[in-house]
Amino acid sequence: MGGLKILLTGANGFIGRNLLRQLEPKFSVLGLQRTIATEPFCLQVDFNDQIGLEQIFQSFQPDVVIHLASNTNRTRAMHELPKFIDANLNLTNQLLLAGISLQSPPKFIFLSSAEVYGPQSGCLDESTITNPVSPYGISKVCAENLLALYHRNYGISAHILRVFNVYGNGQDPGFFFADLMRAYREGTVFEMTAGEQKRDFIYIQDLLRAIEIFIHRPNLLECVNISSGNAISLSRVVEIFNDKVNGQLVVSKTLPYRANEIWEIAGNNSKLIRLGFQLLFSIDNGIEVMLEHEKV
Repeated sequence: MGGLKILLTGANGFIGRNLLRQLEPKFSVLGLQRTIATEPFCLQVDFNDQIGLEQIFQSFQPDVVIHLASNTNRTRAMHELPKFIDANLNLTNQLLLAGISLQSPPKFIFLSSAEVYGPQSGCLDESTITNPVSPYGISKVCAENLLALYHRNYGISAHILRVFNVYGNGQDPGFFFADLMRAYREGTVFEMTAGEQKRDFIYIQDLLRAIEIFIHRPNLLECVNISSGNAISLSRVVEIFNDKVNGQLVVSKTLPYRANEIWEIAGNNSKLIRLGFQLLFSIDNGIEVMLEHEKV
């Protein structure tokens, strides 16, 4: 522990827990979370308490803020929008305000989402016009614009990472791989749609290595896709998984598709690769690691 001081929000989430384990041996890390903290380098905080947030910033004096905390529900119900604006936009503003209260404001690394692209097909690069179809996607686009505003007005360094579909052991229920693994573990039927929709999946360890690149990037405003660069259908993912478990997974493809379903999305990751990133895990590799972890 030592060197750069890194403040991490959403420390108890799927990505946050894994990122803490990776960063803590290398840096001075303080994790912030809404729930009771069990790690010695984490704090339970009220993210609505602006004065409290600014006191944490003044005390810790972070060099880098990695902002993961968000409402990640993929509902299409627009009456839920205020909840997403509060969790994903207002909180980002509160953290930025706390940042500019310091004599030397920290760099911000913000985890956005491929959801900002909406129902656009092909391998999308960062210049693609955003077209969100969910409250979550709208709130992320707004937060991206807010970071750009703070960069223009206050010189804040902002690195916006548009993360595609991350997966790995320990992910919360409701995500495709988490529900797939739980059905296999419990011997229950895995219920899904026909699985024609294609997604760009990136394994958690690849994502963590990508995030760490931006800790050392120069201070600037940039937006980068964090993706594998390849789209694969959900039905094909299930086929690969079932091959590896000798057909033990029982699948029912009867669920309806969502309104405004995104049928195919992949992220052009050439910008990330130019920064030195190398993808280490294919879908095959990632599933194998997940299944090995289940045996432990």
